[in-house]
Amino acid sequence: MAVVTDAGVATTLLSGLDDYYYLAVGTGTPSDAGCGAEVDRVIIDSYTINGRTRTFKAYFTKEQAVGNLTEWAILHKNDDTIALLYGSWSEAVVKDDTNGLLVTVTETWI
Repeated sequence: MAVVTDAGVATTLLSGLDDYYYLAVGTGTPSDAGCGAEVDRVIIDSYTINGRTRTFKAYFTKEQAVGNLTEWAILHKNDDTIALLYGSWSEAVVKDDTNGLLVTVTETWI
């Protein structure tokens, strides 16, 4: 059995971070290929690493990502058909063209 130290996790979380490039949202069901019904995507604005947790943030303007959003995916920089992370919301996020939307994705290694 191997035990990964916090320093090992931090190094792993930093490795290849530039490949985590786009955050997409959609109205379908996500998979390894990304959103099932992608509505829009933006370049990730920022990330933070704190211990075993990595957080990504991306902002959609009021004109972007309009719809009843049910899914999200973080896509690879050089091959945007590869989802590096994906998930869905338990309830749809209703987004219209009057407000922007900040999407925060938190990944925790245990």
